[in-house]
Amino acid sequence: MPIAMNKSLIILLLFAFVGCGNANSNKPDSQATETSDSIPAKAFELKELGNQKASNGDNAGAIEYYTKAIEIFPNYAIAYYNRGLSKYDSGDLKGAIEDYTKAIEINPKDEDSYYCRAIAKGSLGDQKGAIADYTKTIGINPHYTKAYYGRAMEKGDLRDWKGAIKDYTKAIEINPLYCDAYINRGVTKYEMGDYEGEIADYRLCIKMCKDQPYADLYNNLGRALYDLKRFKESAEAYGQGIEFFPKDGKLYYGRGLARNQSGDREGACQDWYKSLRFGVEEARVLLVLCTDCEPKREPNDVEPDGTTSPKSMVDAYWVDEQSGEKHREVRSGEEGTLYICTRGYKPGEKITVEITADEGRVFEDGSTEMSVSGTVNKDGVAIVKKFKITYRK
Repeated sequence: MPIAMNKSLIILLLFAFVGCGNANSNKPDSQATETSDSIPAKAFELKELGNQKASNGDNAGAIEYYTKAIEIFPNYAIAYYNRGLSKYDSGDLKGAIEDYTKAIEINPKDEDSYYCRAIAKGSLGDQKGAIADYTKTIGINPHYTKAYYGRAMEKGDLRDWKGAIKDYTKAIEINPLYCDAYINRGVTKYEMGDYEGEIADYRLCIKMCKDQPYADLYNNLGRALYDLKRFKESAEAYGQGIEFFPKDGKLYYGRGLARNQSGDREGACQDWYKSLRFGVEEARVLLVLCTDCEPKREPNDVEPDGTTSPKSMVDAYWVDEQSGEKHREVRSGEEGTLYICTRGYKPGEKITVEITADEGRVFEDGSTEMSVSGTVNKDGVAIVKKFKITYRK
């Protein structure tokens, strides 16, 4: 049964942007040092109060103080810049751009205001405007690593893959430990069809950034190897990720796919059970491959004696939701998935089975029997999710 695998890409692309506001408390004034007599003491005090509010997550309070500082000192570039940061964090991107622009008007050499304005423009879908601002940032400071990274992302949005790779490479040259740049360069190479180059970048990232493991890096590597039908290597890549992230359901899901293609059905099923346990619902569909049902028989199949297959339940078992273990007997109070193997049923038909309580016990409602129904799928299996019985104490 062919299995399609969804790619896990681009999850890390925006991580570098988190740092835009880090300068909130320490960025020096654009025109003079903050101890200079050119800044009124009251304006400086109000700006500092704004920084305190911003660091506590009170952007509205921060904006109020920055505005008061600007009223006292209209050329207070750092106050415009910081107010722009707080407006951005509040979702007012256009307001943030206006403040960054004012800071740039006061000090055209303010690289941070160009950088943050680029981020805001990119967030509004103005890729060309963002690229222009990143380029301004680099012109002022050729070693501004995140500006190359941000410009690469915007170029990628415009499908300028070669330009994006050039900028990611420059960011890596400046900072060889820039893990996100390796990952995104690998994703860009995937878009260009350079699959071996993609894999090489992921492996280089693992080597250079071994102290900063990312689950999605191993997901990307495992997926890339899977796409090239290198299933054993794919399973190994997912396994390396699981060593760092033993509760990441996507890693188990991917390794299960690779194991299944390698002929290790038992190992695949173990991984899919764990994947489901850690919240990947897509694994539930794959667990049909792990049933103990006989091969699917069509409703009009003819038995060896010439008769037509009658509708019947040929087997049933229960899988514990937490451990992924199979059981022939349902345990009281534990939730799991019930698999009902059928013969003679068409897809979409409903089957109802009766469950009898253990001898001497009754169910929570006082009965000794209960009915459970499920819809038969194309593989002849009815799957009852989140199945649970409870005995009366």
